[in-house]
Amino acid sequence: MKLDSRELRAGRRKISHGFHELLEGVEESLRAARREARHEVDGPRQRLSRGAADAQHWVEDVGTSVRDTYQEAAGQARVYVREHPRTVASLVAVGAGLLVACLLLQRR
Repeated sequence: MKLDSRELRAGRRKISHGFHELLEGVEESLRAARREARHEVDGPRQRLSRGAADAQHWVEDVGTSVRDTYQEAAGQARVYVREHPRTVASLVAVGAGLLVACLLLQRR
């Protein structure tokens, strides 16, 4: 069976048209997969953002608590030093003596 040029062109057009339809279907499938993947990523991304925000608030709360505790301890130390100056001076002298002794022992 011989095919003339018109039939060959018509066959090529059908094949070309089918190939283009196939490519359009693949492209649409890829676009749909991309949209689906974006939706699958959005959930974890939002949970991660909420977790990061919660962690930031927690760190701020801990920082505030530490700062308040430090200020309270510093205030109590000031009061103790004012009320017991000789005891504090003795403790400082003992600490300085231990430091000097350690330094002298390391030189030997």
